[in-house]
Amino acid sequence: MGEPHSEPGERAPWEELLSRLEAQSPRESRYRLQGEIGRGGMGAVLRVWDGALHRQLAMKVVLKDGQPSSVVRTPADPRTLSRFLEEAQVTGQLDHPGIVPVHELGMDSQGRVYFTMKLVKGKTLKEVFAELADGAEGWTQARVLGLLLKVCEAMSYAHAKGVIHRDLKPANVMVGRFGEVFVMDWGLAKVLGREESRDIRIQPEIAATSELHSSRRSLSEETPDSPLVTMDGDVVGTPAYMSPEQAMGTIEALGPPSDVYSMGAMLYHLLSGQMPYVPPSARLNNYAIWHRVQEGPPQPLHELAPGAPSELVAICEKAMERDASRRYRDMTELAEDLRAYLEQRVVHAYETGALAELRKWIERNKALASSAAAAVLLLIAGLTVSLVFEARAERKADEVLRLSALQRLDDLVREADRLWPIAPELVERYQTWLSSAGRLLAELPSHEASLTELRARGRQLPDEGGLVWTFDSTEDRWWHDQLTKLAEGLKAFSDEKTGLFSAGISPEHGWGIRRRLELVGEIAERSIDSPEAKERWTEALASIRDRCAWYVRVELEPQFGLLPIGQDRASGLWEFAHLLSGEPAERRDDGRLFLESRTGLVLVLLPGGRFQMGAQSSHPEQPNHDPAARSNEGPVHPVMLSPFFLSKYEMTQGQWQRVVGENPSSWGPDGLLPVERVSWIDCDELCRRVGLKLPTEAQWEYGARAGTSTPWWSGEEADVLFEVGNLADESYGRGFEGDTSYERWDDGAWGPSRTGNYAANPFGLLDVIGNVWEWCQDWHGLYPVGAEAVVDPVRLDQGFVRVYRGGGFSVLAANARSAVRPNDETEVAGSLIGLRPARALER
Repeated sequence: MGEPHSEPGERAPWEELLSRLEAQSPRESRYRLQGEIGRGGMGAVLRVWDGALHRQLAMKVVLKDGQPSSVVRTPADPRTLSRFLEEAQVTGQLDHPGIVPVHELGMDSQGRVYFTMKLVKGKTLKEVFAELADGAEGWTQARVLGLLLKVCEAMSYAHAKGVIHRDLKPANVMVGRFGEVFVMDWGLAKVLGREESRDIRIQPEIAATSELHSSRRSLSEETPDSPLVTMDGDVVGTPAYMSPEQAMGTIEALGPPSDVYSMGAMLYHLLSGQMPYVPPSARLNNYAIWHRVQEGPPQPLHELAPGAPSELVAICEKAMERDASRRYRDMTELAEDLRAYLEQRVVHAYETGALAELRKWIERNKALASSAAAAVLLLIAGLTVSLVFEARAERKADEVLRLSALQRLDDLVREADRLWPIAPELVERYQTWLSSAGRLLAELPSHEASLTELRARGRQLPDEGGLVWTFDSTEDRWWHDQLTKLAEGLKAFSDEKTGLFSAGISPEHGWGIRRRLELVGEIAERSIDSPEAKERWTEALASIRDRCAWYVRVELEPQFGLLPIGQDRASGLWEFAHLLSGEPAERRDDGRLFLESRTGLVLVLLPGGRFQMGAQSSHPEQPNHDPAARSNEGPVHPVMLSPFFLSKYEMTQGQWQRVVGENPSSWGPDGLLPVERVSWIDCDELCRRVGLKLPTEAQWEYGARAGTSTPWWSGEEADVLFEVGNLADESYGRGFEGDTSYERWDDGAWGPSRTGNYAANPFGLLDVIGNVWEWCQDWHGLYPVGAEAVVDPVRLDQGFVRVYRGGGFSVLAANARSAVRPNDETEVAGSLIGLRPARALER
């Protein structure tokens, strides 16, 4: 381990990036310094004013030893610089509400390397712990547990992306004014599978001691949550929250369980009111704490906090196990137990079994339990009054226990709906789910026998809908309803065609868990692991890296679920088959793709970069002039997009049906027609299941324009549109005789057309003009005003309606321009609206 290096004569990656940043460095900075927020081992965080967008941001800059942040220049130390750049890139790729978004990486006019982030206004979790101890600000233990749960969810996402934090502690968690929670300071983060470029073992302290220091010693020596120094001279994790394996320097053993330990240490702090290993009245040298972490566990919680809930103590103890293999397997499992505690469900670290499920069910469903008062009273009477009622009491106890099965069934269904998108990281959770579901289904014969026994005391009577069961006893009738619901629910749960336990599919829940588990293996083999996939990816990556002019700054690695098809001859862009939506498209001799009903999505790798978004009608000499431009289409503004995948075609009915299990379209059915009559909610859910997303407005317009600035990508004249899109024309007029508003040309289709019938734009995308409208991610909102480029913009926090783009077969040419942006409510599912999915690059 040591400093980053490269072969003789080669430039290190950070040097290349630095050169690009320097070349793009503006003469004058757009940011105005407003003061320093804080600093760490290699950087300072400043508060700055973004004059272009009129907002405050946080800016992190590289520091030299002893330099004030206001005068810092690019440091000479390549190790510090490369790690600073790595922090910016790693954090910038973690797109989660609980992780502060990085806006820009750059070098300012004074030569300072920096990256800007959202400025979080609030307090640290450390401050929240102190306020809770003082009874201030209305904090309660349950409320703070909710914050820890949000931290777990953010870290679950980071771990799924292969990133571990290695410095989780209350001081690195920010709580916003409106309850937002952000995991901060990813300077020590590591991307799993990537070679470690530094030695983060702790430097031994000369004459380190475990003695308590007097209050006269310097605070720099005695602050117990201040960091230590590594063998490489880096500032590294706080010892009180550090996992034993990190404290002992077994760096190769660090992984997600190490972050789980740190979360457990934070829970320990919450429950006990003090950091692990640090009595509240003592100031202990950091190296003393470090040694204590290596030597053994902290003081038991039951001694420090005898009144702490036993379930939370069990969660904490499991998370802080000395042996990493005995901890929660991942942050998701820890989050599930915390969530179970907050929702009054069974905490698996504490107890399992039917009695535990029953007790929790009664706690959650007090009203329902009250409605079963007759049964419960009979049970109590049977247990406490006389053996005469013992048999009946046992039967009632058994029936009450069966109610817990209803809750377990509901919990499994809700968990299954969270187990998306299909990905290798979910294999263990799929297996755990199937095991739990199998145990529940094994109880079905017992439930059916109880139902048969109960029906022996009732009778069937005719009703409007057929025969219904009736009982003399209100109690029997209530139990009959519960057992019927349970038995029918379990049968549906295991149905071979539509059940979640099966390899089938249903519109409500998608593929069953057994099918999802099968698909992970199948798709991994076909997209990444097979010899054919490896050969295709080797060719694609070499072309993208070395030979294709489009992809100068694109860094790509094999993507789960995608298989390279090849370069489009006309555009030169690489195209990839999305295997979860169907079979790969085959390329014909003329270079065009041959599509069938079984064909899956084709994703085009778009290089991103800077483009002008929107349209304006006032200045013919300025960018994106369009005489028909409307007020909500401007102002024209620069946008900087990262590389991304965008579907070559609109999603077809066949592709939708393979993923959802039904075809909602009003046209067809035809596997090659675009799917329509799908709401924004429907489209967002489908994309979530298969690792896709709806494109942002900026991504959609960038793809549709394909480097052009005219009203349509085909030019300024509408009379050529019959070659490139499907709009309201003479064929439409013949199909809808009552509609006299149509263009005076004939594109050959009076309704939606099969995908691929018209000419492709310069990016190789088809049907971006007409056919069906296409939903975008964004809420409808005003464009930003200012000269500076907006980076990867998406408006997800304003408005009431979502945007769709591109026009449809029944609209005039003026309404299918590249900048047109109508909108509608998320529940609307019209026969003119479909989707063109996008996908982010996985790194």
